[in-house]
Amino acid sequence: MDYVTIKSYQNGLVLHIKDAPFDEILAEIEAKFKNSRQFFGKAKLALSLTGISLSADEETQIVDCIHLHSDLRIIALIGKNDTYDDIFTQTIQEYEYRNPANHTTLPKGSIYSGTLRTGQELILNESIIVLGDINHGAKIETTGDIIVLGAIYGDVKAGRDDENGHFIAALEMAPERLRIGTVKYKKRTEKRFWPDSNKNSPKIAALQNHEIVVKPITKETLGELIR
Repeated sequence: MDYVTIKSYQNGLVLHIKDAPFDEILAEIEAKFKNSRQFFGKAKLALSLTGISLSADEETQIVDCIHLHSDLRIIALIGKNDTYDDIFTQTIQEYEYRNPANHTTLPKGSIYSGTLRTGQELILNESIIVLGDINHGAKIETTGDIIVLGAIYGDVKAGRDDENGHFIAALEMAPERLRIGTVKYKKRTEKRFWPDSNKNSPKIAALQNHEIVVKPITKETLGELIR
């Protein structure tokens, strides 16, 4: 039985979901997007989930599933509305305005909604904002900057090998490995790598004198590290 119906719009998708065990719903979404990978192609889209009530965690799992089994990027979840096409178009336009591809002063960027789990990787030629965690065994490598509205436990690298003017910021900073350009974060022998007092608060990592420095995010720190 089909539990999930996909309706495609120019700038978005609607998934109408019937009541069923969530693992069966997720398996069907995986199969549908795997089979339609070439049809959907690469695009940034808004997504609406209708039919049944879903928890925030279930919505995140659906978005993660789509990202993992297609080349689509879901940049926003929107509520039910009869004028989906207008809402999707407006959402995409607002996203593109905030992340202009050809702007002369602002860098291009992406938004990833969801947690990167063990074994997942994102390799990007732009900056990224992650709305979730980067778990142990997950990896992000980007030529731009990395902002994580969650925790970093995995492997992160910002900036090209020949560029050092980048930063990595997170609400909780406890990575397995952290690099900016060619510079690796070095463990200090007198301290644990990521002491509890240091990791459980917003932090930013940037280069100072060819060394990665990790500091609490404050107005003064931002002015000092990011120029």
